[in-house]
This record gives sequence, C-alpha cells and structure tokens, in this order.
Amino acid sequence: MFFIIIYNSDFLKYIRQITHYYSGDFMSSIIKYSNIKEPILLSELLRQDGIPLAMPCGGKGTCGKCKVKVFGETSELSEVEKRVLTKYEIDAFIRLACLTYALGDVEIVLLADEYIVPFFEKYKNSPINTKRIGAAVDIGTTTITVAICNMTKRQLLACDTKLNSQNTFGADVISRLQNAVEGKGKALQSAVCKQIINMLYELNPNSAAYEQIVLTGNTAMLYLLTNKNPQCITTAPFKADCLFGIELESSSLPNFSKICDYVYLPRCVSAFVGGDMTAAAIDCMKRFKFLNKDGKVRILADIGTNGELMLSQNGKLFCCSTAAGPAFEGASLYNGSVAKSGAINSVSLKAGKIIHTVIGKEKAKSICGSGVVDAISVMISTEIIDETGLILDKGHNFTAYISEINGANAFNIPNTSVFITQEDIRNIQLAKSAIYAGIITLIDNVNIKIEKVDSLILAGGFGSSFNINSAIKIGLIPKALKNKTLVAGNSALRGSGLLLFNSKLRNFANEIGTNASSVTLSTNAKFFEEYINGMAF
Repeated sequence: MFFIIIYNSDFLKYIRQITHYYSGDFMSSIIKYSNIKEPILLSELLRQDGIPLAMPCGGKGTCGKCKVKVFGETSELSEVEKRVLTKYEIDAFIRLACLTYALGDVEIVLLADEYIVPFFEKYKNSPINTKRIGAAVDIGTTTITVAICNMTKRQLLACDTKLNSQNTFGADVISRLQNAVEGKGKALQSAVCKQIINMLYELNPNSAAYEQIVLTGNTAMLYLLTNKNPQCITTAPFKADCLFGIELESSSLPNFSKICDYVYLPRCVSAFVGGDMTAAAIDCMKRFKFLNKDGKVRILADIGTNGELMLSQNGKLFCCSTAAGPAFEGASLYNGSVAKSGAINSVSLKAGKIIHTVIGKEKAKSICGSGVVDAISVMISTEIIDETGLILDKGHNFTAYISEINGANAFNIPNTSVFITQEDIRNIQLAKSAIYAGIITLIDNVNIKIEKVDSLILAGGFGSSFNINSAIKIGLIPKALKNKTLVAGNSALRGSGLLLFNSKLRNFANEIGTNASSVTLSTNAKFFEEYINGMAF
C-alpha cells in the first residue's frame, strides 16, 4: 500500500516556515504585531516600539543591514531585495525591514545581536531605593547612554547604553537632519524620547519622579530631541539659531512630564560643536587639567560619527568639527557593524600570521571600528595595501586572501568570512584624514609646533576602544602625540553628571560655550592641505 501526497504551494510555504522557525539559526527576540489595518514598513513598526535597527542608508535598501526574519502577511519581494538578499536568505524568510510592508498580522525575529556595552557604560546597583534621584543622558549619533544618580550622595546607581533608535533614519547626522527638514522631525523626536524613557524604566522600574534630568548631545542631536527646525544648521552659513544652555519644562518633550518636571540641556558652542563637548570639557577639567591656565596646550577629541575637537591654552578655547562619517562605527563598511557579539574587535600580526579576536563566543561575522583600524594597520605593515590605499593582489605573503568584490580587490581576514573592501579603505581614508587634519589645523591656529602639545585626550566609546599604535600607523593620530594620548571614556556623560549635581557649573558651561572660538574648516587652506596629505598611509 502506498499514498501519494500532493502539497500545494501554500502548504509547502508553511512547512518551510516551520522548519526555519525552529531551526535555531536566529536569536530569540520575537515581536508580534496584530490588528494592522494599513500597510506599514517593518522598520516603522519597530521604530514605534523604540527598538533600534541598523539602517545606515536611511531606508533606501542599499546597505542591506536591516535584515529581519518575518512570518505573516507581508508585501512581495522588492527588486532591491532580490538583488541584496541571497537565495538562502529569501528561502529563510529574511527580508529588509526598510522595504518590507506588514499587510496583516506578522511576527518579526530580530537577527541583529545586542550592542555590546563598554564596561564603563554598564552598571547596576540593585535595587535602587533612593528617594532623591536624577539622570544624566548622552545622546550620541550611534548610541544613547543613560545614568541614574543618587542626588544626595552624588553617586552613580545604574548606567546602560543602547543603539540610538534614530538610526532607522540614517547612520549619520546629515541623513537625520534631512529627514527632519522634510517633515519627519516629530518622528525623530518621538524615537529618542521614547527610547530614553524606556531605558530609564528598564534600569529602575519602580522609580519615583526624577528630581532633574540632564540631556546632552551634539547640536544636531539636541535640535532633533527638541524638534526644532534644523534648516539653519543644514545650509550656509550654518549658524544655529539656538545653542541651548537652558532648562526646559519636561512637558516640552513627549512623555517626559511623567518622570520629571524639568530637563537641562547644556550649552553648545556652534552648529557643529555641541553640548556634549561642553560637558566633556568640564569632566576633563576635573580629571586631566584640561582647562588649566598653566600655559600648556591640551586637545580634547571625541572621535566618532562626528569628530569634535577642542583645544585649550591658557583659558582660551578653540573648537572645530570634522565630518568623519559612520565608518569608525562600522556602519558604512561592507562587513561592518557596531561592537556586538560576533564582531572582530582587534587584528594583529604575530609570527608572520594575521590573527584576530572576536567579541563574545561566536565566530567572526562582522568587524567593528577598533577592528577595522587594526586590520588596516596590519595591511599596511604586510604591504597588502600601498601608501595610496590600493589593495594589492601580489607582492605580499597573503595573496591567497585577496578576492574581488564590486569590481575591486578585497582582503579576506584569515580564518573568517569577513572582508575589508577597497571601498572600506577609501571610507576610512576620508574619515581618518579628516580627524588628523582637524587636529593639525587647531594646533596651527594657535601658532605652535605639535611637539609643544601637552596631551591629546580621547573621549567617547570609539576613542576609548581602538589601539593607539594602530591609530598612529594609519594616520588617524599624529605620531608626535603617541606618548601624550590619554583615554577619557564617556566624558560627555561624566560631565553631564557633574552638571546634574552642581547647578553652579551650568554657568561655567555657558561661559565655555560663549567664549570658545570656532575654527571654520570649510574655508581653511591649512585644513585642506593636511586633509589631502593625510589621505596617504
């Protein structure tokens, strides 16, 4: 006896769903949505819930980094998805969240790993039973860090960092500002406010009202936070019509009135140097004598998606901002990512072999900023790339690891599936030469030789994670500052904490913002000279 079983296409689709659904090839983060009445992008559903999703291209589908696994009623595959996704991914019900519409009930499985929070930005003293509490928040372009503090004892109680959910509007500031100008300002504001409140609740579910909250960030981030029209900082002459340094009633921010009465936003310096640098300067004044009037020249640098620089000399401050872009955060790289599980975070050369380390216990799936800086340093040492940044397919001992991607040479990091492409090299060249040229230009502006600089203080997550020797090798940091470089960690957050505890410091913060001189790089001949020179390795 035998049976013939005929499967129709819907039944086969169901079997494939069940097989992949329980195959264990994804994380257990499953979000269910029902009662969807009108077509809505999956990325928008996640954004409305405050769930961060990497979308460096701003939703154009070109970066392919917002992959999710989805089951239920969805739109047909777009032509872009057919080009970006592999056959295996399509068969496994993986879609691009920025291009896929939910048409009915759906279940979304998040494939991206959780951002690995630097050790200095994750802390919990549980349970929190203090009555007088406040919060300091650093709104970065890539991440948001919140810290809950005991206002009486001036102590940190809890701290955490997550990816900024505004990245669904683009990895860089320009993309987000453009979205705001085009009418999406309220959505950008809602995303960041909801995320901050959710993070505070996760750290302290049973909290009473916060006595006060300090919210800092670069000028663009504060514009988006307060839903101010950013037209003035997106077009020449790029002059901000608001530099903050103000206390606001919490009702001016969505849902903030539920957790506090007032919020304080530190004073910015200019359209491109924000309240985060003001706060960082106050922190580094305490820890590294940054603002001392002792004749020494000190430079504070926050190297990330936006490169903000501040030079201090005898009480005088000079600032500039360079458009480093998202390369150092991994966003614009072929196999790039933030610092997450499975990301290569260091690469080195030992006994003629190229080795690497990976965050977490997984095999390498991507590479983050610190790993890229190391990788390019090794590629220079082994002559895999020449001084112009060209990836060579011969003349070195690693020719077997050279492949072609998008019509150009690419280097496969040994024993991984991770590639450094020619375009990656060019992106890093643009970013590192911008930072390098900014540092040199500030020094030139005060008419001293680089040898006279007392210290270079690196702030921010990226600046605290990369290998200094690798950074110097690729030309991100001038060689003359090698033994003068100090690591400050998240100075913007620390400074915000000081502003939370000490209201008198707010007047000082205003003085910093008022008295600091901005060095315009767009018309600076020295900057362009050093920028071109800094492109080479």
